[in-house]
Amino acid sequence: MEIMSSLQRGDMSHKTFGLLEHPHLPPMVTTEEVQYKIMLVGKNGVGKTATAANLTGYSPMENYYETPGIQVWQTYWPARIRQLNKVMLFHLCLWESGTTAMRKFDHILPALKENVDCILLVFSLLDKSSFDELPHLISRLTEPNDNVCKIAIGTKYPFIIIYKAM
Repeated sequence: MEIMSSLQRGDMSHKTFGLLEHPHLPPMVTTEEVQYKIMLVGKNGVGKTATAANLTGYSPMENYYETPGIQVWQTYWPARIRQLNKVMLFHLCLWESGTTAMRKFDHILPALKENVDCILLVFSLLDKSSFDELPHLISRLTEPNDNVCKIAIGTKYPFIIIYKAM
């Protein structure tokens, strides 16, 4: 697929794009671009930043630090709709913030929620309380009849395997 070469590095890893950048597509490829705003939420230390980094082609940080404000990540994922023989380019904008920053600054949560299409609820498989908090997060961040997609992602799975092996 011609479009993949403009979205991948030579080592087949995902190219990264800054906020003002866009992939350079071959002129003979016509695509329809669809943009989605995805908000990542969860307790401190569950892996929101690492999840966003993995989804957008960056390497996660080795040391934990809390996100001090709002961090926006973006990536482009192509998809071919076979029935229509059409290529779609999904522009995913992942927004996340540290829990402390959201509590400290009143403007952060409204900025995260504004025009959000999906909420990615991140919890750690090593911390049951982070999973138990998900219903509270859903009720706090969504309205009963909104059309916001909600997806839960468990993180830190490899650490469970290492822990059980010891």
